Formats: sequence, structure tokens, C-alpha cells
Amino acid sequence: MNHNRPIVVAVDDSSSSLEAVRWAAECAVRREWPLVLVSALLAPGHYGVPATIPTGYFHNQEIESRKVLEHAADVATREDRGRTLAIETDLRPGPVIGVLLDHIQTAEMVVLGWRGFDEFTGMLVGSVAAALTTHGLCPVAVIRGLPGSEEPALNGPVVVGVDGTDNSEPALRAAFDEASLRGATLVVVHAWSDYKLSVFFPNDKEFDWTPHERAAQATLSQTLAGWCQDYPHVTVRTVVVPDRPVRNLLAQAEKAQLLVVGSHGRGSNTSMPIGSRRGGYTNMLIGSTSHALLQSARCPLIIAR
Repeated sequence: MNHNRPIVVAVDDSSSSLEAVRWAAECAVRREWPLVLVSALLAPGHYGVPATIPTGYFHNQEIESRKVLEHAADVATREDRGRTLAIETDLRPGPVIGVLLDHIQTAEMVVLGWRGFDEFTGMLVGSVAAALTTHGLCPVAVIRGLPGSEEPALNGPVVVGVDGTDNSEPALRAAFDEASLRGATLVVVHAWSDYKLSVFFPNDKEFDWTPHERAAQATLSQTLAGWCQDYPHVTVRTVVVPDRPVRNLLAQAEKAQLLVVGSHGRGSNTSMPIGSRRGGYTNMLIGSTSHALLQSARCPLIIAR
């Protein structure tokens, strides 16, 4: 891991963006990584920009955008806890996704606020997160539910969802690392079905789930063995359920300080070329679990590819 690689934060003038800056600054201080605050600038000639907009508008927008970045840098500096936090700002013309993609190949993490961007680009944060996790190699954090600067910090566990496949490895790596740095308990949730089984087995009391549960627990124990050796100081609690992962992850994350999932789960094929189709959907989409959590999770969420 190259500690010269920064945490990159997408900045606009939304309050959600400032939450992302605060969270990323604390994360950067904890790791002693640099922080780069990035903002996209609407410019003439870009797709979707009306040709009738006066030229002076773009000049005024650049002035305002630089003020927004300066304020974000001030907010980040307040989170340095007396340490020196290396902060850079980058304002460049282009759509949000394109500007962030310029940074993602050299970033350790990209951080987004849960709201924002749509005022200028018409895109929801889910579209931005999906594009970044599709094309980038680093985790993408989406920040929501952060306490105010005068409120107590989140101090619950780190929760991670795993499915027993290699797709879980990036999520486990990020989750163990976060739990270690935060001194937090790690809750590992393994839902061994992607379906609501009561639909297929309405009289589930007559069905013996014990062998399946034991097999799932054995798979989870095998998956975690190496990680627990690498992080012996991290307290791990496991949750194995015969149900869809989303609602169980949301339940465990109600009091969590962080939720971590992979960008794709069981059966996903992320090696398909961009633009190819699978079941009628392009692989620009993130997995169904991560997409649902992106919309519903009430705490900071890391999507690890």
C-alpha cells in the first residue's frame, strides 16, 4: 500500500458534501494519508450545457467554486486533531464522474456525500458511485448519518457483509482495517440465501435448516481464519442468517459507525467489458445488495471492489 496515495473527496456546496469532508479528513488523519478535495466545474462545450448561457456565468461559477473548496479545506483542517494534515484542492472543468475518474486510479479511497451533484449534473450519487466502483480499483465511501460537529462521534461496531466467495475479500480487507484503526468490534454478516426463503418454505418449522446453517457457519469460519490471524486484536462477532442480506445488514448497521460491502456478490461477473449486457442490464450497475444499501443505510457505507 502506497501511503502517498490520497483520500479523494468530491466537493460541492451541499451540506452532505461537508459531512463527507469531515469523515474523510478524520480518516486521513487516522492513516496519515494526504487529502485531496475535488470539485467539478461546469464549462462551455460540455455535453448538456446550453449554448445560450452567458460567458460571464462560468467565470462567476469558478469564483464561487473556489470559495466552496476553500471552505471545505477549512472544515478538513478542524479535524486534524493537532496533527498536520496534507490538504490539496483541485478544481477542474468537466462532468463529476469524469473529474473523479481522473483521480481514482491514484487514490486510496474516494469519498462522496449522500446528496449533492444532482443540482448541477442531474445525476444521483448512486450513478456516481456505480461508475467509480466499475472503473476504479479503490473503495468508494458514501457518507450519511454523520453526527454534527458538536455531537458525540459514532462509536458502534463496523459491520461487513460477506457471501463466502472471493468477491468478499476486498470488503473484508477494508472492514478489518477500519475496525483495527477505530478500535471497534467487527460484526461479520453472512446471509446464505439471496432470497426470502419463507416464500418457498412457508412451513419452515417443518424444514430442518440445521445442516445448511452449519455449512454456512463452516464456510464463514474458513473465510475469516486468515483475517483473524492478521488482526488478532480485532474482536469479531459473526451473524449467520438464512435470509436475504440487505435487511439483515441494515438491522446490524442501525447502531454501527460504518457498514462495508463488496461492489458485487454471489454470481456476479465483473470482468465483462463495459457496455456488454447481462440479463438486460449493463455492468455499469453495482450489485443489488450494495445498490439497496446505498439507498437505505443510515450510516457511512464503504463499497469495496
